[in-house]
Amino acid sequence: MYQLLLRLEADRDCAWEREYHRRIRGRLGQTLKRAGIDDYRETQRPPFAFSDLMPLGDDKQPGRPLDEGDAVHLLIATPRTEIMKAIAGDLQRDPELTAGSMAFETRAAKPLKTDVGEPGSEGVLTTGSGIIVALDDGDTDGEHSQPEYWTERKHSVHEFKTTLSETIDRVLDHETGDTDTLRPYFSDYQHLKTYSSKLRVTPEQALTVVASKWDLHYHVRDEKHREALNALLGTGVGRRRSYGFGMLQTRNDGTHEVSG
Repeated sequence: MYQLLLRLEADRDCAWEREYHRRIRGRLGQTLKRAGIDDYRETQRPPFAFSDLMPLGDDKQPGRPLDEGDAVHLLIATPRTEIMKAIAGDLQRDPELTAGSMAFETRAAKPLKTDVGEPGSEGVLTTGSGIIVALDDGDTDGEHSQPEYWTERKHSVHEFKTTLSETIDRVLDHETGDTDTLRPYFSDYQHLKTYSSKLRVTPEQALTVVASKWDLHYHVRDEKHREALNALLGTGVGRRRSYGFGMLQTRNDGTHEVSG
């Protein structure tokens, strides 16, 4: 799968924009439109995922104001090479990326090799952004729906695992055409945190969603299992992936080693 790590620098002093997901999604969607990549529109599932904005520096945390020159990382993933090339090329031609009140200049774009390893390998996929899991049958991708979200206070880890596995089945069926289930996808689930977030899906409509962050441990059983896990690195997991939720990354993906 294909991942692109961006190093962005703030163009000016600004407050932290909490509802930036729709703006980044819009920029990436416009990039695909300009590149003539629109075959995903019938499914309404843009074929990319992206992480939370990750401030760099020991004294910087998400939610705090940014000073001019402050740097953040943004990790973008896709299962399709032509999409990664289109995004990288578009940012090279027009390096400015705005997210509400935040304006950034792209200073570096580093392609990352993502592979969970050969059969027999063990490792951890960690969440670059929270996973949204809905336990009811509501249309959680609709603009106005408020489903029952998984939280550790109300639900068990077993409910999270079962529901997430069902959504992964559908993602892999859609992206790869492989309908054979490969469960269990992960050998252990370590819950890190749960949080709520405002998600603006249209200029007029904002939803409150609940997401959780996890360390997902795996043991690669065979080549087919390896291919499935690698596919998830490109698609993300859970709901609202094209809004920046459910992004996965390997522990050794070099996210904190890029300079530029």
